[in-house]
Amino acid sequence: MNTNLLEKHAKSFYWASFFLPKKILYKSSVLYNFCRTLDDLADDKNSLKLKKENFFKFKNDFVNKNFNNAIIKEMWSIINSENISINV
Repeated sequence: MNTNLLEKHAKSFYWASFFLPKKILYKSSVLYNFCRTLDDLADDKNSLKLKKENFFKFKNDFVNKNFNNAIIKEMWSIINSENISINV
């Protein structure tokens, strides 16, 4: 589990996380990392065109389960373990 994004960007939650059971902390961190990645793509200082390209690349990697990306791999692990519906 990578809590680096949590530690860097969500300082209050990171410190509160010491009170969470490890299993809950792991799942929360995975979800946070995934959402933070999308947020960072939107907030990037690049042009709108490049932001869209980066977003659609990430989306394509997610849909195609590109597990070379650790954030996507961990998110799919949570989706599967928690039986989260992917139907839109």
